[in-house]
Amino acid sequence: MLLAAASLLLMSFVWLLGADEERRAAQGDAELAAEESPADVVPAPAASALRSRWVSQKAPQVIPLGKTATATFVFRNIGSASWIRSSAAEARLGIVGDDTRLFDLGMAVGWPAPNRLAVQAEDVVAVGEVATFTFRLRGSVTGRHHILVRPVVDGVTWMDDDGAYFDVVVSASAP
Repeated sequence: MLLAAASLLLMSFVWLLGADEERRAAQGDAELAAEESPADVVPAPAASALRSRWVSQKAPQVIPLGKTATATFVFRNIGSASWIRSSAAEARLGIVGDDTRLFDLGMAVGWPAPNRLAVQAEDVVAVGEVATFTFRLRGSVTGRHHILVRPVVDGVTWMDDDGAYFDVVVSASAP
């Protein structure tokens, strides 16, 4: 009888261990799923699905030497795919021609890459909605700087070229 009770106790313990392992495995799967970023689950859209249209901009005309200024560009998504931040469908504001000159001159402040001024501010920009790209510049080298920009989904395509640009003068004297 003692042997039967011990055997029953051992089987219950083994069953509980197995159930606990299954629970932990399920919990681990849920935790892994919660840790996945959009980059892990959102595929890159087709190049033909990515289109944009310039809406507005606010950029400084003059930056005093050694000071920083903020610029903002707004583009409408006129394609057929949403732009999704932190994913393979993230829209960025790129410098046309992948020019890194401004970065090399020390004008970049917090840019995501030497030739990318900003990423979209919105989590998701559905078709017909607008994306905001805000970035900072440092007045590090005096002179006039002509900067051509357009949205890009890295690894997929540059979007429409609306001729968006801004000119900024870095001045040794206050405006």
